[in-house]
Amino acid sequence: MTRFFPFVAFSLFFAPVASWSQENTKFESMDALMGSIDELNRFDGTVGAKPVCEPAAVKTAPAKTTTTAVDRNGDRLELSVLTEAEAWEIFKDIRREKLALKNWEVCAQRAHRIGFLLDRYGIQSGKVFVHAGLGSLVPDIKGNENGGLRWKYHVAPMVMVRRGDQIVPYIFDPAVFDAPVPQAEWERMLKSHPKTSFGRVELTNRYVYLPSQSSRKMQAYDPEDLIQAADAMNRGNSRSFRGF
Repeated sequence: MTRFFPFVAFSLFFAPVASWSQENTKFESMDALMGSIDELNRFDGTVGAKPVCEPAAVKTAPAKTTTTAVDRNGDRLELSVLTEAEAWEIFKDIRREKLALKNWEVCAQRAHRIGFLLDRYGIQSGKVFVHAGLGSLVPDIKGNENGGLRWKYHVAPMVMVRRGDQIVPYIFDPAVFDAPVPQAEWERMLKSHPKTSFGRVELTNRYVYLPSQSSRKMQAYDPEDLIQAADAMNRGNSRSFRGF
């Protein structure tokens, strides 16, 4: 796989690319990829405008401690450990982002974007996929009492948070929570509705984009995943990603 530097990936992912997919652009080299970044950053149509790829806030990484967790492939993931205050402050910054972070149809794309934001903080995150059982996942959230909102799976980024003398996995899911929550609480939201069908839970590294990739031992972000995710996030209604 071609080496893909984080700052390049970030620039591509945060720039609107509504017309990008129509061009079916293929990068043959890093030079070609780098040469397209400026154009992507100015996609708002104004010459010399501030690049739209800038996040709402980027700070020095607060996390200097790490721990490990075993992923679905049996590999150990290195994960940053945050304080509760750090997790909350970063979550607030993430919520300031406006590209469909609460769009129900793009959970995989949202998780990929948040993973990028966490990378910008220098925070190593993972992803937690929850798959439906024989039926569908029905989130137990306000407004979904009748069970009309259903998902084939749901995914969100996971970080580790120190609470007292314990290190607890926390989920960043601004679509359904207004704060980072313990993974156990997040899973309860997917388990407790009377119409839900809760299946299996998988931990992957942050580079995994879709469930079909979960068995792959990815070592970096795939550029095609980033472009596809950005396109879906900006359109917010990609038929190929429905059912999340």
